[in-house]
Amino acid sequence: MNDIYLVKNERRRKLFDLLKYEAFPRDESLPEPDLQQFQNAVLSTPHIMIEDCLRYLAWCKRENRNGLIDVIHDVMNFNRNTPEYQPRLTNWRNRERNTIEQHVWNVFAEARDSSELDALDSILDYALPGCNDWKFAPDQEKTVLSCYEFDDRFEILPGSSEGVYLHWDLAGRFRQEQPKDENARIHIATIKTLQTDLAAYKIMGAAAGVLECFAQKYVTNNLKLYTPDAELKKQENASV
Repeated sequence: MNDIYLVKNERRRKLFDLLKYEAFPRDESLPEPDLQQFQNAVLSTPHIMIEDCLRYLAWCKRENRNGLIDVIHDVMNFNRNTPEYQPRLTNWRNRERNTIEQHVWNVFAEARDSSELDALDSILDYALPGCNDWKFAPDQEKTVLSCYEFDDRFEILPGSSEGVYLHWDLAGRFRQEQPKDENARIHIATIKTLQTDLAAYKIMGAAAGVLECFAQKYVTNNLKLYTPDAELKKQENASV
């Protein structure tokens, strides 16, 4: 059971590890928690909010800023349901385009927050973003998605030696640099269970349907993030 707990909360634990050695400032609006208190807060925070916090910290690192207290503020006040709570990361999700890795984790987070992946989490060995196309090396998962003319595709395959794999691909035009008549297909994530019985295959099949649905909804609800620059410029000019 502990292994399942660790896998399901992998991204939450990543955020906790980034923050746990920070000194908590003594502030009337943010009482100082102990580490156990803070860990419990992080582990009860919605997955999609965890992704926002991780992305914000990555941006702060690139910009040579310290955003740790902003994240601590949001997590603790969200957890305490503070009436006067004002999030510091407001609308952070809509500020930058998604990379392949961020696309995977955001879709996964929204599906997990809906509880539709609970059965998958009960048998999950790992979920790993990554791309296997040489055109995108190195740091393939950092490829920026800048065109919405693609579909997320899921395929269930038996492992060569053990377990069952759910392969996650993108098919179509997902970068604005691609020629308009070029439809590429790249592998962007692998989801694996070590179990191989009928129940496991049924869970993996259901997870494929859930992720397909949430992937479509995520892109539709955040279409601007995937719209090519030229199209965005036309829209801006038309609104002037």
